[in-house]
Amino acid sequence: MIRIYPGREFIELYPLNGGIIATITGLLLTAVFTVFVAQQKNRQVVLENLVRERTSDLSAEKEKLDVTLRSIGDGVITTDIHGNIVLMNRIAENLTGWKLEEASGKPLFPVFNIINRETNLRCINPAERVIETGNSMELENNTVLVSRNGSEYLIADSSAPIRDRASRIIGTVIVFRDISEKQKMLETIQRTDRLDSIG
Repeated sequence: MIRIYPGREFIELYPLNGGIIATITGLLLTAVFTVFVAQQKNRQVVLENLVRERTSDLSAEKEKLDVTLRSIGDGVITTDIHGNIVLMNRIAENLTGWKLEEASGKPLFPVFNIINRETNLRCINPAERVIETGNSMELENNTVLVSRNGSEYLIADSSAPIRDRASRIIGTVIVFRDISEKQKMLETIQRTDRLDSIG
């Protein structure tokens, strides 16, 4: 058996040396322990600084994403893999009548309540379709968004999957815009052209 301290026999034979060795051994163990604690504290400080740095980087990236999302002139809604709303920009809030705080975590419908303009039937859920197929899609040209307050907007829409680094679908993004005025102008031009052709 290996001992790092003087045994009873050694202390009996060399009482003075035994005390000195015991003291030196104690000091060495204290020094080793002190160095170990200092290294652990240093590691903790390094890790805390790294966490602080990464948190700052993530905050900056989130701020860039928020600014980009707010700057887009179309409505943008993102959902998770279950079709529940994660993000919305202001245009989407204005057109749907829902604030992000109210809509977050809710299913896409009823927030993004879309119907066919001709039949008044509910359109397919673009988030569900994209998640099922894994492909991007556009809604029909006669899609109407019914806002929370009952206002109706003729919209153009496209939806696409959001994929992670391993190419797995983790959600969807829906981009849409109000084309009501554009459609009214187009219908007026078509009516005028018909009247001109009649003569």
